[in-house]
Amino acid sequence: MKKTVLNARQMGRIGGRTAAANLTPEQRRERALKASRAAALVRTAKAAARKLDPSQPVSPHTES
Repeated sequence: MKKTVLNARQMGRIGGRTAAANLTPEQRRERALKASRAAALVRTAKAAARKLDPSQPVSPHTES
């Protein structure tokens, strides 16, 4: 029998599905809202950085 080696992304996907299956609808909603707020903060920070200096590209992989 051949063993399959999973990378971190694949393991994360499996963990995320398992977590979602084990959460109540209220918990899923809270988690989704928290992620949405965090994403909005990042978008706002990047937009502000572009407004201050539009000549500098803002990388999605750098922390503001």
